[in-house]
Amino acid sequence: EGKYYQKSLYKAALISYNYTQNFEKALKYYKHSETIATDVGELFESQFGALKSAFKLSKEDDIITYGEKVVKNDAASKEEKSSAFYYLGKTYFKQNKLTQALVDFEKVDELSNNNQAAESRYMISEIYFKQNNLARAEAQCQHTNERSSNYPYWIAKSLLLMSDVFIAKNDLLNARAAIEAVIENYKDDVGISKLA
Repeated sequence: EGKYYQKSLYKAALISYNYTQNFEKALKYYKHSETIATDVGELFESQFGALKSAFKLSKEDDIITYGEKVVKNDAASKEEKSSAFYYLGKTYFKQNKLTQALVDFEKVDELSNNNQAAESRYMISEIYFKQNNLARAEAQCQHTNERSSNYPYWIAKSLLLMSDVFIAKNDLLNARAAIEAVIENYKDDVGISKLA
């Protein structure tokens, strides 16, 4: 056993995750690897692998357990912490724990500017809308549109949410303008056009 056992467990986890896409096995191997890892790098890689596997499997308890471990681990890069906050935010949102989801999505926005960050910005506005905080929802939609210029899908979703905000405020003129902007600018995306 010892050193080689942990290394082969970790390799088995990598193969299960990346090549055979057997996320159940990957999760099992990563979890086991974490318990016997001898250095901080191996420990972190096992935690992060377990987190990604759990997310693929929608195993909420594991996502929360390993998400918390990753964000607290000093070996995690800014991007890796950002991904962990994203997985946590998505999970808490699904559980309707909106206040916790909000905190996690805001961390993603702070730490990165990738597709997960663009989605997180949108999710923040959706949470405000669900909480009937229309002013914050509208301001967040504008923030999403300013910060997510490389992610047209999330801008379109944000504009559609803005139209919902305007409808809730009985401002039908601006609601229509937001929807028309989406229809004119997102002809290629069938899903978005359908939503509009």
